[in-house]
Amino acid sequence: MWCSVTEGVLNIACVGVPICPYENYTSPHNDKLCQIWAENEGLINSIFGSSTPSSFDGITPLFSTSMMDNTEISCKYESHMFSAEYCMQWCLNQKLKYGYECINSSLSTSTPGTTLKQCPYLHDFSNSGILCDLWNALQETIQDGSTASVQAGIIPYTSCPYTDITDDIIACEIWCSLTKALLNVECSGEPTCPYENYTSPHNDILCKLWAENKGMLNSLFGSSTPSSFDGISPLFSTMASDIKEVSCTYDSNTHYEDYCIEWCLNQQLKYGLVCVDSDTSSAMISSTVKTCPYQQDYTDSAELCSLWSKLDEAKQEGSTSSMLSGTIPYSSCPYSGLTDNIIACTLWCQINEVMLNIACLGQPVCPYENHTSPHNDNICQIWAENEGILNTLFGSSTPSSLDGITPLFSTSATENKYITCIYDSELSATEYCLQWCLNQQLKYGYVCIDSEVSSANGNTTMKSCPYSSDFLDSGILCDLWNILENVNQDDSTISMPLGSIPYTSCPYSDTANNIIACKMWCSLNEALLNVACVGEPVCPYENY
Repeated sequence: MWCSVTEGVLNIACVGVPICPYENYTSPHNDKLCQIWAENEGLINSIFGSSTPSSFDGITPLFSTSMMDNTEISCKYESHMFSAEYCMQWCLNQKLKYGYECINSSLSTSTPGTTLKQCPYLHDFSNSGILCDLWNALQETIQDGSTASVQAGIIPYTSCPYTDITDDIIACEIWCSLTKALLNVECSGEPTCPYENYTSPHNDILCKLWAENKGMLNSLFGSSTPSSFDGISPLFSTMASDIKEVSCTYDSNTHYEDYCIEWCLNQQLKYGLVCVDSDTSSAMISSTVKTCPYQQDYTDSAELCSLWSKLDEAKQEGSTSSMLSGTIPYSSCPYSGLTDNIIACTLWCQINEVMLNIACLGQPVCPYENHTSPHNDNICQIWAENEGILNTLFGSSTPSSLDGITPLFSTSATENKYITCIYDSELSATEYCLQWCLNQQLKYGYVCIDSEVSSANGNTTMKSCPYSSDFLDSGILCDLWNILENVNQDDSTISMPLGSIPYTSCPYSDTANNIIACKMWCSLNEALLNVACVGEPVCPYENY
């Protein structure tokens, strides 16, 4: 309670709070069970300190009792929902306090070890048997202290044998922990939970909900998550044939917005229940599923929409901190392992800036950021997605041609793979089609035709750019090169000189190939605006 008071009054969160194994149970059972559990933890500590015995037989209870002979009782929760958990904790409570023994209940006579380490995946999980087997094995390994003393290397996360079950993320996370504990082998390429940097225990609880939801979405829809979940067939049937509306049980919690996003989605996917009577839950679900601009056609839509909702809410609340200021490296972004890493990390940086007044340093520079609004945002969004997909498909070795690549997503268009750029009539059509056509090819294998802009740029981008190989910033360089080539072909220069611009204004000065990038940026300024760069580095060989 002291932690709750501190967090509520001073906005200071406790770190390292013990995690109740029942906190994810439905209300009010989570609160009641956690209350008994917390009392038992205190009693055990008072009676035994840090040395809990393997059995409580013959212990001296904390309080004396007038029941000299009759020390046997029946569990009063036998007929309750979650009777196993209630009886486990209540019977232990009675034994520690008064020395009473529960009878006529196989549930209540569990060993102390089982009582204190209840599998948190027993209920409401599709693969509870597998999860609890893995969880118990991990607990035994941790208790035995049987970790390997030699670093054996890494193993791909894709090697996890549980990737085809509904609760795959949770199962594989435990499997990775087991592998690390037993063999000192690290998993590489694990999915990144958007809540992993929250304070404990919120990070663990939210990530558990998030992981379960990701597994269910994959089981229900595969890679094609719909824009709305209205009328879906839930994973489990529900007895609530008429009552399909629930209130978010986390409305009063810290981080309630995030809890209600995940919990309400969880209830809808499992049972078809829809959150109502909660401004937070209904609004957040609505924004996540129906309003978020990243809901469709993005590999990491769940993470992007969670971040987008968080940023949108922070902007509405105007929660910029006047007390904090500073910078944080862009490389610290926890979403760098995602396919849509640039978009996710951009949102993460914006959240840091809005909420904490902390700016990211070293962000990738979009070559279209100086275009007029809204074209700068629109084109940069497609560019950022393309950069992430290219990295996912090819890593640092982008091929010179994309002909015959295996796209990120399969398509039913087995014969007709030719499309026309949807931006042909837009202002800045050249730039839009360059990025959009590349996007369609990387995702679905489509090739743009019947468009001078899209087809020319599709070929130019991957086949003619002189910086496509052996350059650290090949993506930025080729984008600038392609834009410059198109501008030169269009002959769209301004006829009246407008002045000069300092070379130090170049937005690519912090890239590895800054001189090449800034030279093309200067050429673009001159070609488009008739503005000359002043103070460019002079190549000592330019007169050769």
